[in-house]
Amino acid sequence: MSAEVIAIVISTATLFVGLGGSFAAAFAWMVRRTDAQHAELRREVSERISGVERSLERRISGGISGVEVSFDQRINERLAGFEVSLDRRIGEQISAVETSLGERISRVEDSLGKRISAVETSLRERISGVETSLGERISGVETSLGERISGMEHSLGQRLSAVEHELVDVKIAVARIEGPPRHLIPIR
Repeated sequence: MSAEVIAIVISTATLFVGLGGSFAAAFAWMVRRTDAQHAELRREVSERISGVERSLERRISGGISGVEVSFDQRINERLAGFEVSLDRRIGEQISAVETSLGERISRVEDSLGKRISAVETSLRERISGVETSLGERISGVETSLGERISGMEHSLGQRLSAVEHELVDVKIAVARIEGPPRHLIPIR
């Protein structure tokens, strides 16, 4: 490379370094200026917000107590009206339910009374039929048992009579075998 080319490159490099420094300085100045404007805007906005907050706070604190009283009065009036209405409606519904239940209960009682009396009549008829049937069967059994018992008594009576006759015959036979009775001599 020649000396001229080197001189041109060095001067160009110097020019770029000089321009780069100027650009850097200009850029730094713009950043500082933008930061300053931003800080000023932030301060103005915060002052405005603080003013609005103070104004709202004054309005709210003054109006809240009045609103609270008005709100309490309205709520109390509405609740009182609602309670009266609710009491009336509940009373009407309870009386309607009582009436309906009373009618239903009386219908059930009537129906059950009829059914119970029908069952009682049916049971009495069945019981009297069973009593009659059992009475007839018991009479038949008594008659049959009476006949059987009297037949057994007669048969046992005949058998006992036969045993008595045989026993008498045995006694007579024993007496014949033993002979006449012995006479004992009394001791004096």
